[in-house]
Amino acid sequence: MRLEPDGHLRLYEMQGQDSLMVLDVLSTEMNYCDYPMACGDYGICSKGECSCPSLKNFRFQNERLPSAGCTSLSSTSCNQAQDHQLLQVNNVSYFSNSVFLLLATSASEDVCKRSCLIDCSCKAVIFQKGPYSIDDGYCLLISEDMAILFAVDSSNRFSAFVKKEVEGYSEKRAVWKKYKKDEESSFVIIPGIPKRFSFHELEIATGHFSVKLGGGGFGSVFKGNIGKQTVAVKRLEGVEQGTEEFLAEVKTIGRIHHFNLIRLVGFCAEKSHRLLVYEYLPNGSLDKWIFPKSTVFTLTWKTRQKADIYSFGIVMIEIICGRENLGESQPEESIHLVSLLQEKARHGQLSDLVDSSSNDMALHMQDAVEAMKLAMWCLQVDSSKRPLMSTIAKVLEGVMSMEAVPDCTLVPSFASNDTVGSGSSYVPSESQLSGPR
Repeated sequence: MRLEPDGHLRLYEMQGQDSLMVLDVLSTEMNYCDYPMACGDYGICSKGECSCPSLKNFRFQNERLPSAGCTSLSSTSCNQAQDHQLLQVNNVSYFSNSVFLLLATSASEDVCKRSCLIDCSCKAVIFQKGPYSIDDGYCLLISEDMAILFAVDSSNRFSAFVKKEVEGYSEKRAVWKKYKKDEESSFVIIPGIPKRFSFHELEIATGHFSVKLGGGGFGSVFKGNIGKQTVAVKRLEGVEQGTEEFLAEVKTIGRIHHFNLIRLVGFCAEKSHRLLVYEYLPNGSLDKWIFPKSTVFTLTWKTRQKADIYSFGIVMIEIICGRENLGESQPEESIHLVSLLQEKARHGQLSDLVDSSSNDMALHMQDAVEAMKLAMWCLQVDSSKRPLMSTIAKVLEGVMSMEAVPDCTLVPSFASNDTVGSGSSYVPSESQLSGPR
């Protein structure tokens, strides 16, 4: 018996020096399209037949053997990245929903596509719409060292794109960039937008970006001084955004004034430079207090009690436990906090997870455990069982209580399956698809 590269488990019989295939073991349980390699790279399997994403841009690698996959009519070179575009493929998703959920990250569709275009190794991208909008979804970048496998999907939840190279596209972009440069030079002030700084002014204010406060996926933050005011300057990196779009975002952010939100002081949109200037917070970022490296930065229970429902549950459990959901420094069996929470809940040991570095948390153990149950309510795999944000607010305010003990199923059963990605035809429900990644 042999598990072969195409995903089929076949039984062979030895006949002298040769072997004869006598049985495709799973043929009675799986359809042709259930196998991941049924139609090869870029191939789309539907009702037992293989096709290519677009006959205008792709062809079969072997016309007599459609299952060998498809190949692009135009190769993509890293030296011509400026000529790369994404071609949309309709009514398809990734070959395995379970693999998609394990590998995908949270992002908007726009960020998802731009991430693929600036990553030379990315050959295709799959985006799943979130429950509310395309600004809230899951993104999977498929690189050249991954299997580029599609499956037919008419649910309208997925968008698929493959990268192609368009000759002369860079010249058109050059003309557009010149137009945008002229447009930018004519920009002076738009009412409602915070103060605009030149790049040189912010370079001087930050001491040539010498004091770094932190960093993230879209850039680094530096400490600076403008007059008597201390500011935090975020220098955006790896984000290609036009002046109009950037200024529109600045205008929106600049109009938001709230006691609990950082105020936007100004910005810089000069040539390729994109910087945001915020008021400086001397107490630092929230993660320093939630995941303290020193007992000096522990939060009291009262402070810890001061979106997306699932994301709210994640933040809440991280605050109570004083650690990140994915703790790579933790023992292997404790790396995933939500999985650990599920196990402890089933054994009635939730108090084991409460942050032990804080004496104040120990004094409020019962409150912490009740709050942990509230977080579990938000983290249930079945999204239909999760509460509304307004309900959560009422429970936190003490106006109402939880109706029942939440379901302890916080991790999809397929997420811990060792055979995931081996061609399983398992299709999770909508409630699971909207759950944890």
